[in-house]
Amino acid sequence: MLFLIVPANFILLATFYILLGLLASGRSHEVSTGAKFAAPLAFILIAGGAIAFFIFGGRAYAAEISYKRALDAGTKNDAQGLINNLNAAISANPAVDRYHISASQALFAIANAVARQKGQNATEDERKQITGFIQDSIRQAQIAVSFNNRRAGNWENLASIYRALVPMAKDADQFAVQAYNQAIALDPINPLLRISLGGVHFGAGRYDDAIRAFEFAVQTKPDFANAHYNLASALREKGDIARAVTEMESVLSLVQPGTKDYETAKGELDNLKSKLPATPTGGPANVTGPGGETLQAPQASQAPVVEPPLTLPSPSPQP
Repeated sequence: MLFLIVPANFILLATFYILLGLLASGRSHEVSTGAKFAAPLAFILIAGGAIAFFIFGGRAYAAEISYKRALDAGTKNDAQGLINNLNAAISANPAVDRYHISASQALFAIANAVARQKGQNATEDERKQITGFIQDSIRQAQIAVSFNNRRAGNWENLASIYRALVPMAKDADQFAVQAYNQAIALDPINPLLRISLGGVHFGAGRYDDAIRAFEFAVQTKPDFANAHYNLASALREKGDIARAVTEMESVLSLVQPGTKDYETAKGELDNLKSKLPATPTGGPANVTGPGGETLQAPQASQAPVVEPPLTLPSPSPQP
């Protein structure tokens, strides 16, 4: 019954088998034939449990040490040390999804750095190198999803990589949309996922889809100024200026007057109002909101363009 209350661990298992052996020995006068095997059996089970604990526990500990070294290398901009230690952590304990998440992000950062440096002047060998880093990055993100496909953050990581690749890879926006939809299905009340999804649609000029995504973000968190700001931006591009004004007025009611966000939203609102027919209108509501937010309009990814576009693997998780 104790195992139903306390998680199994080495000490608990060892104690259990010792007591089991003592119990078997105490009843030797009743079961003399079986008793002589009880103590050796208990010893074997305890020794086997100890060996298994040190093997698997030791590998897990070694993986954490390598992961810590990888993070330290990252802070020092040591790309080779970062990758080598992440590979060591994954090799020691491959079932930890955060190792694969970190590897995917590190590999993508390296690919992005090379692509940014070479751009359209990249040679064929350099293109192959960039493509290799990107494919490895996506593969690591997919592995993280395959190990834990019920974690929204794993899908979000995969989606963010595809989104960043939109300017340099065919179908990247569609793959990003698929992955963001998976993340949203697992975490439907997270407005940031809706905003990210809307941003992909916005960057592709699919303003109706972007508006729907931003509307869901607003419904999920009505006091989130950036959700209203993104919705106003999509409505403006769609040409629905009246609704865009309403959303931008909501932004002003939610940000702190006198801040950079307030001045940004005020300028956007004035610009929107200048596009409306000349009718009497009241000023924006001057209500002080929670503040502390940074408004960011939806926009296409700014990753460097490589010509011709790269070919990407699909977003389906790979084992």
